[in-house]
Amino acid sequence: MNLPHLPTPARVFYGGLTAFADHFAFYPSDTFASRHNTYAVALVSLSGPRESVRALQSALIMGRTLRALLPGDTLISFGFTGSEHWHVGRTYGRTFSHTRGQAHHALVVSRDVIEGRVALSRNSNDFRRALHDKLAEHLPLPTHPLWNAWWIESLTQQEYVQPLVTSRGLYAALFCTDNLARDQELLLARLREAIHNETIPVPKPSYAKEVA
Repeated sequence: MNLPHLPTPARVFYGGLTAFADHFAFYPSDTFASRHNTYAVALVSLSGPRESVRALQSALIMGRTLRALLPGDTLISFGFTGSEHWHVGRTYGRTFSHTRGQAHHALVVSRDVIEGRVALSRNSNDFRRALHDKLAEHLPLPTHPLWNAWWIESLTQQEYVQPLVTSRGLYAALFCTDNLARDQELLLARLREAIHNETIPVPKPSYAKEVA
């Protein structure tokens, strides 16, 4: 899976105040397609002075778009795009925050993260396991450890699993669960074809019993 990364830390601006974002994951969004370097938020970690972080946090979860300067002087914007993410009344996102001295930290996440549709990890090996766990959780069809790599590759090519744009050192992908449920019969046909063409192996009964 090809995972796009952006450099960090990002200096985030809003209303004359500044904070930093060292970890983030953004959706491959069509909503901002006409606006260069503008992303939809799956997860963003904000840190800095309490007043600044709280102001940026409030602006973000109320649907405002924030601007950020990345290393290399690349300017981006990000925000929640609407009700396809976390939406309660006019408020987008859910936050977790803590304060230590004058420093404040806030983690703002989308509904997909809260409800477990995003595989997320800080290293590539754990991310592979996270993908397989989400596959077992969300795929409405039989799966098997021998098929995991094929399923992930196939579902990514068909955009049922979508790699997210992340900060370096973070790995994330969205499982489009509604589409997986909708296309269950189509996916079953592809599984049967892969088995018939010997693209994936048929597990031996003894091996299947050991795994179970």
